[in-house]
Amino acid sequence: MATFVFDTHRAIQNLKEAGISETQAEAMVAMVGSALGEGVATKADVQRVEQIVERVEQKLEYEVRSLRSDLQAMEQRITLKLGGLMGSVQFCWGGRATPHRSTGVPAGFPQPPRGWGRSI
Repeated sequence: MATFVFDTHRAIQNLKEAGISETQAEAMVAMVGSALGEGVATKADVQRVEQIVERVEQKLEYEVRSLRSDLQAMEQRITLKLGGLMGSVQFCWGGRATPHRSTGVPAGFPQPPRGWGRSI
C-alpha cells in the first residue's frame, strides 16, 4: 500500500470556512485520516491486482485446455478398449449364441455354480 500525505490542518480550516464547527471538523478529519491510513488502494495497487488476476486467468485457461485434451485422449482409449471387448464377446458367442437367462453366460459355455454372484 502507498503512503498518503494528508494535510489535516488545511482540511480542518477548509471545513471551518464551510461553516462546520471546529470540533466537528476535527472529528471528520480524524475519521478520513484513519480511513486513508487503513488501506485505501491506489491506482498502482489496483493495476497490480489486475495483472495478477490476468495471469491467474491465463493459467486457468491453459489448465482447462490441458484437461480437455486429456479427457479426449482417455475417451478414445476407452472407445478402442470397448470396441475390442465387444469384438471379443461377439467372437466367443459366434454372433448366434444367446446368454442363459439367469446367469448371462452363453449357451455351450460352462455354467457357474448355483448362487454364484449373489450377495450374502
